[in-house]
Amino acid sequence: MSAYRSSERTRPLLSPAEAAELLSSWGLDVSTRSLQEWRSTGRGPAYLKIGNQIRYHRGKLSTWIEAHEVEPTKRKRGRRNG
Repeated sequence: MSAYRSSERTRPLLSPAEAAELLSSWGLDVSTRSLQEWRSTGRGPAYLKIGNQIRYHRGKLSTWIEAHEVEPTKRKRGRRNG
């Protein structure tokens, strides 16, 4: 692997395409279109807008995923509806 490719992996700021690729590599079905839609509706991971450039911080993507973690709860025993 070249030094350039190695440094590409450690860059903290990612383009929308790179962010979508990273999220997809983590098992999420995320496209650049999804990221664009989420930005326009105020959802999704935090991002930076510098001029006309959109960038995602690698650490913020991880934090965003962790914020969606749901702890399983014990089901109450009893009657079922239906």
